[in-house]
Amino acid sequence: MYFWFVMGAFPVYGKDGSWCNYNVENLAGYGQPAEYYLQVWNSTAIPTMLGDRVGTSAWQWRPSGGAFGSGWPTPPGGYWIHDGNNGFSLNVSLPTSYVEGPSGEAGSILSVREAELAVIGTAGQNNEEGIVNGKLVGVSLKPGEEGTKLWETTFTPPYASMADNVTSGMAFSSFGIDGVYVEDGVFTFRSPKQLKRWGYDLYKGEQIWESEPEVQMSYYGASSNYYEGKLYSYGYGGQIRCYNITTGDVLWNYDALVEGLEIGYGGRYPIGIFAICDGKLYTVCGEHSPTQPLWRGQNLRCINATTGEDIWKILGFFGGMSPTESNTFMADGMIVGLNLFDSQIYGFGKGPSATTVSAPQTVPTVVSSVTITGTVTDQTETGRRNTNDIFEFSLKGTPAISDKDMSAWMEYLFMQQPKPENAEGVEVILETLDPNGNYYEIGNTTSDIAGNFGIKFTPEVPGQYQIIARFEGSASYGPSYATTYINVDEAPQATPTAPPPEPSMADLYFMPATVGIIIAIVAVGLVLVLMLRKR
Repeated sequence: MYFWFVMGAFPVYGKDGSWCNYNVENLAGYGQPAEYYLQVWNSTAIPTMLGDRVGTSAWQWRPSGGAFGSGWPTPPGGYWIHDGNNGFSLNVSLPTSYVEGPSGEAGSILSVREAELAVIGTAGQNNEEGIVNGKLVGVSLKPGEEGTKLWETTFTPPYASMADNVTSGMAFSSFGIDGVYVEDGVFTFRSPKQLKRWGYDLYKGEQIWESEPEVQMSYYGASSNYYEGKLYSYGYGGQIRCYNITTGDVLWNYDALVEGLEIGYGGRYPIGIFAICDGKLYTVCGEHSPTQPLWRGQNLRCINATTGEDIWKILGFFGGMSPTESNTFMADGMIVGLNLFDSQIYGFGKGPSATTVSAPQTVPTVVSSVTITGTVTDQTETGRRNTNDIFEFSLKGTPAISDKDMSAWMEYLFMQQPKPENAEGVEVILETLDPNGNYYEIGNTTSDIAGNFGIKFTPEVPGQYQIIARFEGSASYGPSYATTYINVDEAPQATPTAPPPEPSMADLYFMPATVGIIIAIVAVGLVLVLMLRKR
């Protein structure tokens, strides 16, 4: 099955998930005056592509070795093709002045905002041969206004010698416009040989900032991404540099430092951003021609997009033949990628959890202490298959581990790394509903590396208590809870002690007299002893 594709187009994923290619195409015949058209090839414009081939004009049968000529692999007997001409959702004429630059060179689409505008432009030149101004034109994509000019800007590009425009040797990109960022009214240039970037005002055409040179290995390839007013530069240099896109100020640098001495990229792993989401950069390491054995210490990383600090990282060579061309993807809250260290496909995401709780069903008396125990575990159904495609274990039932220890724990389970002996579990909140309907917290505790927890509880009133153990969830797991019940008996009634008898009248007179007689006897005895000693 084959599909026509659009050469040299500007690819965009639509808000509805459609795959669109925006293009400016000259449809005039050879030697004829230019006839430019703004075109959009949209995957959702051809619903018959997924329909039944039989009886639809969109599908056509070709005998083997036919239409596409030599070099195309064709199955024996023939094949079906789908006419991609049915996929254009926009084809609107554009004046030549919208497309061509001051010297007559044809421009291309440099930026698209779906259903809003497209930016068409030329970069111009500023070198030993002289200056040719560049031009940017914004054209509308609003329904009913497609192709209408919104604004036009001319500018003088930064100086770059002719050598900057030669993609020879190991330099795979040349000097030119690196990006157009309508949200902040900025477009940027990059020179791979000067290792610098420049920022220009999108509407005035004036240069507003110029960067210091980036790390040397960026010469071999560097790319950029934009997110919330920040420009991120990255590539073979092994450094992510974050610029304020309107001022050019460097907000932070992130260095993917190497382990060991075997890598030859200036002490850093080539690094690339493959996704930006929820204030986070997701990056991989990769290199054009990796040697065996593969370099140690390469990681899949999640980095704070504002501060440049690690949120988490895990071992893995998830890059492709270039740090800027990842084999790792993100969709529906999951990351899926091939780890070249072990040639296995990994999926990273937030798993479900389960909580259990238990306690003695009966407590003998009020103010007697009991220990409430339980577990919090990972309930992910899937796990690891070995190289023989045999399922070795499931994560379901394994201990739930803290976010800060998660990378080391997953490396232990999946990548034959040492067990993190000091790993912690997750926080559990213990609460109760007492016999009087009062709801209050017993306390917080943390489960251990085996997934178990325990906490002391002293009931204050008799009756039945509902005990709730609640795990609120984390960045790694969804929430869960469990309940149990205990009954507290009444304290036993104490046996009353008989009061001492009241003394009689005889006792009141007899006891003092008796005490007096005893004192007199003792006194006489002392006198006799003294007399005997005198003799």
